Amino acid sequence: MSLARLGRLVERLRAARGFAPGWTAGGFLAARPAAAARTASAFDGSASDGSGLDGSGLDDPGRDGRGRAAAPGAPQPPPLWPAARLALAGELWGEGFVQPGAAAEILRLAAPLGLSEASSLLLVGVGAGGPARVLAEEFGAWVAAHDGEPALRAAAAAHVARGAAAVAKRVSVAGWNPRDPGLRRHGFHHALVLDGLRHGDIAAALGALVAAVKPGGQFVLQELVAEEPGAALAAWCRLDGRAPPPRAGQIGDELARLGLDIRVSEDQSARHQGQICQGFAARLRELQGARLPAAYAAALVGEAERWLRRVRLMQAGGLRLMRWHALAPGR
Repeated sequence: MSLARLGRLVERLRAARGFAPGWTAGGFLAARPAAAARTASAFDGSASDGSGLDGSGLDDPGRDGRGRAAAPGAPQPPPLWPAARLALAGELWGEGFVQPGAAAEILRLAAPLGLSEASSLLLVGVGAGGPARVLAEEFGAWVAAHDGEPALRAAAAAHVARGAAAVAKRVSVAGWNPRDPGLRRHGFHHALVLDGLRHGDIAAALGALVAAVKPGGQFVLQELVAEEPGAALAAWCRLDGRAPPPRAGQIGDELARLGLDIRVSEDQSARHQGQICQGFAARLRELQGARLPAAYAAALVGEAERWLRRVRLMQAGGLRLMRWHALAPGR
């Protein structure tokens, strides 16, 4: 599903903002044959033009562009992960996940690590518990999951607890602050970091993470990067509650400075965009004919617009999703 097709999907959802409480996705499309045809085109791959959407209708969450709350006296930003958004993320990406790709993507990222029941893994970026739980279930690894968002930690702990007891005992959930990480030196066989640099402090964060991995251990890092600042990127950063993404070269240089042997540096942007678009397309198909509360439909519109911004930045070359696989220095 291309950018144009995601744009058409958002356009169809956005156009339904005048719905009554009994609004249905299927009824909306059936009542508007032209809109239905365009939506079908978005799903079958025949769309080829631009969407014309720029996300300008999105609310500014009131952050300063570095992932920090607004100054004292300024309006406080809404929480990044309220319960309703967490529930919607589970519907889009799978229970326990807040990013596209779900279990398959996590297992793909972890594949080079060779995890087993004898492995300890430092996981930074816990999602809503899905990544930690699937790694413990699939490999039997001992997973120390860390995240800076309290709402995600709470959701992760609950999701892990709902799994089998043998799995739950292998997962711990704790906070993450790159300025004060509190990680044991050489405490883990390997590390998997998922958007762990979103609040900046690149040198401090990577230094703490690398120090926590045993000599010769493996390190997989998946991060968003941007080469040039710009108004669209800054607006997206405020919306997503994050610092401006680092440059890819900045991360690579820092990993090399810390003594890591970088084996893979991969641009995953194209697959990521496809996963985003597929998630929304699948959800809209599931909702055909369903009677949706107005608040839910509005939340779905807002979430689609949020992700559309990311896709548009990637399509324009202003944002990329990168993966690094590296070996920690030996003794």
